[in-house]
Amino acid sequence: MKFNTSWKKMFSDYMVWTLVIATFLILSLTIPNYFSITNFIFILVQSVTIGVLAIGEAYVLMTGNFDLSIEATLGFSVVLAGWLITAPPVGLGIYLHPLLGLLIALGVGVLVGLLNGLLIVKLGINSFLVTLAMQITLRGFAFLVTKGATLYNLPALFRKIGGATLIHDFFPVSIIIGIVFYLGAYWMLEKSSFGRKILMVGGNKEACKSSGIKTDKVLILVFIISSVLASVGGVILGSRLNTIPCTLGQNMGFTVIAACVLGGVSLTGGKGTILGVLGGVLFLGLIESALTVLDVSPYWVMFVRGLVILLAIVIDRLKNTSKPLLKLHSSTSH
Repeated sequence: MKFNTSWKKMFSDYMVWTLVIATFLILSLTIPNYFSITNFIFILVQSVTIGVLAIGEAYVLMTGNFDLSIEATLGFSVVLAGWLITAPPVGLGIYLHPLLGLLIALGVGVLVGLLNGLLIVKLGINSFLVTLAMQITLRGFAFLVTKGATLYNLPALFRKIGGATLIHDFFPVSIIIGIVFYLGAYWMLEKSSFGRKILMVGGNKEACKSSGIKTDKVLILVFIISSVLASVGGVILGSRLNTIPCTLGQNMGFTVIAACVLGGVSLTGGKGTILGVLGGVLFLGLIESALTVLDVSPYWVMFVRGLVILLAIVIDRLKNTSKPLLKLHSSTSH
């Protein structure tokens, strides 16, 4: 009985990989030239940003919270960095060193995550509301900084962060960056005491407090990690595109949440794996690449994205029928 239960849990946690393999086989058999190294690399490159954001969002969801500000954090952090390192008329014109621009982008992530965490933990405001307000605020800041313009002609050194390649200009460095982050995220969740605390806080916060775990510290650190990874994702995306519109990252947040939930992360907290999240990211990457190859109308792409998000919510609901889908109380009270 214990053996069967263990297998059922493993299948539930990694069910998304069945979807990934089945989807890849179906697309390879039905779409000409889909099964190729070039297309596979394209899928990975397109998935890196979502993948990096999904790590941080997964940690937040595992604690039983939400971070809706990641897409705006992504946009504002790289917009501010780009504005400081590019030339007029769209840039400020002080020609800050690109590496300093990178540090500023990461600093924005730290500050946003810290502010989110403090508002949620110290003032007891619901994470959904705090991060939604933060998203709107940061998006407004991005428009104010650039006056709605798109930043372009980024310095060569900055472009290399997300656009550099290896092996005769064939293998993008951004994929390596994504792999490194996932290896680190896997170690943190599976092997470190902090990772265990993340799942414990999401599972039973009061029990964690009784056992001496500093739950407030765990929550604040989780929100900082989420925002910093959003900034990293913004730098990777902006440097790869060599243009930074003030709307960069728009509508990306719910796609990231969908990837996490498809990967087995519970919206009610206390459950999830990094390998599952990676599977969710790759599944969405396969769908997006198929729509691109088939030259599907952008309107249909939006429709399909909506269906995938709805599917993720339904799957989570069916797997957690005894828990409320959205916690209306704050993170500081149970």
